Amino acid sequence: TQSTTSETVQNETNRSSPPRLKPFRIFRFADRWDIVMMIVGLLAAIASSVFFPLVLRIYQSIIDSFVAIDRNQTGFETTGNVGLGCRNKTSYLDANLSPYDNIMSAIKWYAVYGSCCFALLWIAFNCWIISAERQVRKIRYALIKNIMRQDIGWFDRRLSSDLSAGLLVDDLDNIREGIGYQVADCTALLARVIACLGYSIWTGWKLTLVFLSVSPLIIITFNITFAVMKKFTILEGTAYTKANAIVDEVLSAIRTVTAFGGQKHERTRYQQSLTDAKNAGLKKGLLLGISQAFVSIALYGAIALIFWYGPYLARVECWNYDAGVVMIIFTTCLFATNNISLFIPYLLAFIEAAVSGAKVFAVIDQKSSIDYTNRMGHQPEVVRGDIELRNVTFNYPSRKEKQPAIKF
Repeated sequence: TQSTTSETVQNETNRSSPPRLKPFRIFRFADRWDIVMMIVGLLAAIASSVFFPLVLRIYQSIIDSFVAIDRNQTGFETTGNVGLGCRNKTSYLDANLSPYDNIMSAIKWYAVYGSCCFALLWIAFNCWIISAERQVRKIRYALIKNIMRQDIGWFDRRLSSDLSAGLLVDDLDNIREGIGYQVADCTALLARVIACLGYSIWTGWKLTLVFLSVSPLIIITFNITFAVMKKFTILEGTAYTKANAIVDEVLSAIRTVTAFGGQKHERTRYQQSLTDAKNAGLKKGLLLGISQAFVSIALYGAIALIFWYGPYLARVECWNYDAGVVMIIFTTCLFATNNISLFIPYLLAFIEAAVSGAKVFAVIDQKSSIDYTNRMGHQPEVVRGDIELRNVTFNYPSRKEKQPAIKF
């Protein structure tokens, strides 16, 4: 029956899984211009991160200006002793300007830095999007060309939906997402995190290290979250793929199903597949909620620690720490830690692109035993239409244990 055939094809497909894709092999169809655009996009994405420490420095000067305005309004003597005998100060302020004038002079730089960052990210995103579209188009041409070269036995071992909707649509879309703008976005995000942490350590390494001492716990919980998402996303995808295969199988043979009264049986099979997907989704949501709870505990614990230790350093080491320094270190560390979670969708996209690329490239590299484009061998000059069959038997690769006993 068709159900047995479909299950046999599915089992053979699972057993013959493609090899793992080596790093950067997914860019095998990139030509010289694609490589140039990818390099330019990477450089632009990295360059955009340079403006974040500059923005943070402006933010620090504005905080110090607000502190100076409050001191002037309350009549606080800035040269007096503070806390444990330290002299507090404000950093990065022009002594010739009032605090209000310092704020107004710093505001214009936000627009300048924002415009430069926008231009660089526009270049980075466009370069990677154009390069990805060019590569996927070449992959699509090579894929359909090699599919048409395969013999009938190769098609008998595969479902038509795996080729039309799987390879030519879903897998190519995954490759496009994995080698497109997300590479530039992930690179810019990583560069921003590194730049912010570097600026934070340069500004006040003691307070930064105190905050980062809790970061391994946050990163571990993020890794657990990523592992849970990866595992149960695969389980959900497998269950939905099985359910879609059942629907495709039933609708393509609806006359046979109706003739034998198999509607109830097929409905039960489809409901069971959806039940598996639902159970995987419930487990995924529960474990994600637990892992996110641990992330919040570690994150807010780090925030409490920095607001306890920061004011202490502002009293004891006021020549290195003031209100602006404490707030900047808190902002940069919190930004860097929170943005670690943003890497998870990018990693998932890259993993899906690698898996899809391995399947697509395995089909592209598949050598056919009967290749109509191969001009090697004997080719008769004249072909006559008289065909004689001698000792011809049928062979179905997808049903090796049930071969027909017909012989011509």
